[in-house]
Amino acid sequence: MDSKRLETLLSRYWNCVSTVEEEQELREYFNSHEVDGEMSEVAGLFRYFEHEKKREDLDGSFDEELLAKLTKVKPESETKSRPLWNYLKVAAALAVVAVASYLFRQNMEPENRPELLGTYEDPREAFEETKKALMLIASKMNKGKEQASKISIFNKAEEKIRNGEVEEDQVEM
Repeated sequence: MDSKRLETLLSRYWNCVSTVEEEQELREYFNSHEVDGEMSEVAGLFRYFEHEKKREDLDGSFDEELLAKLTKVKPESETKSRPLWNYLKVAAALAVVAVASYLFRQNMEPENRPELLGTYEDPREAFEETKKALMLIASKMNKGKEQASKISIFNKAEEKIRNGEVEEDQVEM
């Protein structure tokens, strides 16, 4: 077969527009041992197809056996589901919903945890608690202010170095 005819047939084959006769011509060509080196991969594909056709693992009765198994009617004992299992499934679902709603209500009711809401009945008690909280914040702020004052020492030293006011003896440590 000439290369131009082969290319035309392969193009039609890959585009799925080849006829049965053209495909047979390609099969005969590639199954012969006269294949060019460029077409060896395509020849391998056609040889594989031919080899798979000859396999006897799946004979003509395979389809019939498969259809028979698929259309086989199951006995009534296999098709009936147990009503008890259906009731248990429904009961389990209801139990999950009941527990979830109980837990949701427990989290939403404020009287169960008034300490988290920060409310006080007595205004003096509320004042004392607020005073304690503000004193704690003030003490933490004062500690931070002390640490910030140490930073100012470094800033002054840096400025002296930039201005060249530091002598070489002071720089060495």
